[in-house]
Amino acid sequence: MIKYFFRVISFSLFFVIFTAPFINAAPVSKTDNIPFQLKPWQAWVLHGQEKMLCPTNYNDSTSYHCVWPSRLKLFADDKKGHFEQEWQVFINCWVPLPGQASIWPEEVTLNNRPSAVIMQGGTPHIHLSPGNHRVKGSFKWNKIPELIQVPSEAGLVTLIINGNGIKYRN
Repeated sequence: MIKYFFRVISFSLFFVIFTAPFINAAPVSKTDNIPFQLKPWQAWVLHGQEKMLCPTNYNDSTSYHCVWPSRLKLFADDKKGHFEQEWQVFINCWVPLPGQASIWPEEVTLNNRPSAVIMQGGTPHIHLSPGNHRVKGSFKWNKIPELIQVPSEAGLVTLIINGNGIKYRN
């Protein structure tokens, strides 16, 4: 009887130790747990608290990340420039674009459709809804400017001037 008990315990421990990492391998949406009867109330309950649907740090459930930018690509030559960047967003929000009042982004497209750009806090912004988006735009100038404001949210930037990549040296 005791041998049987230890055999069951050892098998159970083996099963838990070697299968536990695979049990929650697929991410679960925070809204999957909402009963269908309450789904119509979701927007009302979350009004002003939409960030609750955004991913959090693995070790800090109060630190929400609702906007995820990809690498910002800036291309410039003597007469014009253009940029492109992809965004993954989880709530309706405004995201900053490269440029400023004196170097305003033109012909801005959101997922290959024309989009309005507004000034917020001294920088151009575009409105994004939840989902994955590709933002593109262009600049016109008489000569390459010495400075183009780049949003701090763009952690990675590729800069190509007259077809040559610019490398940063520290």
